[in-house]
Amino acid sequence: EDLRQVEATGETVGEAKWAALRELEKLHPGLDKGAVRFQVVSEGERGLLGVGYAPARVVAQVDADATEV
Repeated sequence: EDLRQVEATGETVGEAKWAALRELEKLHPGLDKGAVRFQVVSEGERGLLGVGYAPARVVAQVDADATEV
């Protein structure tokens, strides 16, 4: 498993990015946030009254040289 990459979901892309960043910080304490790149997998769907809702999905990846100690 690649510990430099996580996928996360949220109601919005921003929430999904925040969740992914928190996961990466658990794996890499002291992580330089500037070394994280985000790829939006899905913008998500708001749906109507809960019908058709789909969460936004992002993949966050840390540049390889940022994780070396």
